[in-house]
Amino acid sequence: MAKEFGFQALGEQNRPYVTRMLEIESFEQLLSNFRASYFSVALLLPESVMINYIQQMSEWSVWRGEELLRWLEQSMVTSEMLVQRMANILPHHFGVKNLFFMRFFTGPDMKKVLVTKEMHLSQLHDPHANQLDEHYCRRWISIRLIGHLKAKQGIEANQGPITGAQISRYWDTPNAYFCMAIAKPTRENPENSSSVTIGLLLNDQLRDTFPFLADPAILTKDVHTTCERCAIVECEARAAPPVFLKQQRRRATTRKALEDMRQHLVGSGKKS
Repeated sequence: MAKEFGFQALGEQNRPYVTRMLEIESFEQLLSNFRASYFSVALLLPESVMINYIQQMSEWSVWRGEELLRWLEQSMVTSEMLVQRMANILPHHFGVKNLFFMRFFTGPDMKKVLVTKEMHLSQLHDPHANQLDEHYCRRWISIRLIGHLKAKQGIEANQGPITGAQISRYWDTPNAYFCMAIAKPTRENPENSSSVTIGLLLNDQLRDTFPFLADPAILTKDVHTTCERCAIVECEARAAPPVFLKQQRRRATTRKALEDMRQHLVGSGKKS
């Protein structure tokens, strides 16, 4: 209903007439849907409310994930709305501009994990969707949290949502991200699960904004994009061998051998 208010208030003419778009007929219709969605989230979770939540977070001395769930229940919005609204407010009001938002989906067996939505501000950050049918890194809190949810469902019949946080150091780069995630079963089929994550580039400004980042209880993990491209040895969460990385190394070895041969032939020519 809030989304329909958005269509009416914004005067959108080229608009979809279904809640979830099954197919995109034009860019204008997609943009219209985005505007109405943004309007609905802002209506349900006003700017002043979200600013207050983040200001409370800036006063924490340790990570308090249960507060996210309390805000979720108090606001009566979905976890995606809460996390996306946080991504809307942080840059303008708190100067946190290097961030990403991602939504993951998986089935009962977690064999296939899909990135179904993503947003990057300031730049394309290290974690991003991969369209090559590879296995996304299971070390990210986004996927680990879904695993925790499924374990709770099996033991306690816990239907979620649950929340978690992690400092993710991206392998072989200077970049690290503070990631907050919320996982829950999907509405259509409780055997399927989804998670939403907001990741904030870790720097001095972020540490000044959120003192709780010094909390030693926050887990730190080395992560990558996909298993197929990852050089982390003895990974406890690996879902596939590093085949792409091995291919790259074979190509590099072949190129070096060809270059050595060329240099040898050039050298032999000079001597003669």
